[in-house]
Amino acid sequence: MKPAFITYFNLFVEGVGFIGKVEDYKEPDVKTMKGETPMGYKVDLGIPEALEAEVSLSTVNKVLYDAMVAQDAAKFVIKEEVVEDGERKTIIHTMTGPFEAERDSGKLKEGKKIKLKLYPQRYAKEVAGTEEVFVDLVAPILRLNGKDIVEDTRNAVS
Repeated sequence: MKPAFITYFNLFVEGVGFIGKVEDYKEPDVKTMKGETPMGYKVDLGIPEALEAEVSLSTVNKVLYDAMVAQDAAKFVIKEEVVEDGERKTIIHTMTGPFEAERDSGKLKEGKKIKLKLYPQRYAKEVAGTEEVFVDLVAPILRLNGKDIVEDTRNAVS
């Protein structure tokens, strides 16, 4: 088995504007909240936890970046292409929600980088055209590989 490698990695805002080349990306950890019973046992509460993602950018489109940071929230699309065992796969991460942007001080012979912290209220991950993850914190919906794992909780409280 050969190691996987990324052939491209880009960030778009509102689905159309190319913001920049992704240098590093930490996708959101998708988990449900846990509680404790009076007996001390951990139980799954069936409610999705808040999401957080981080993106480091280089080669930034200044006009679109300036327009993006003027907003409180945005829809971000991260597109990457991965080659694994000789097979190319496109992975698309779509996130909607508030964010924070921070410019890096930069280093000699390196361009300035921009770090984004994203706090998505909605997150989807599609691998080779198949939905792998879908989270909507408002609904709440948490689908992993097509199965809504918080459906029972949502139905019990509605």
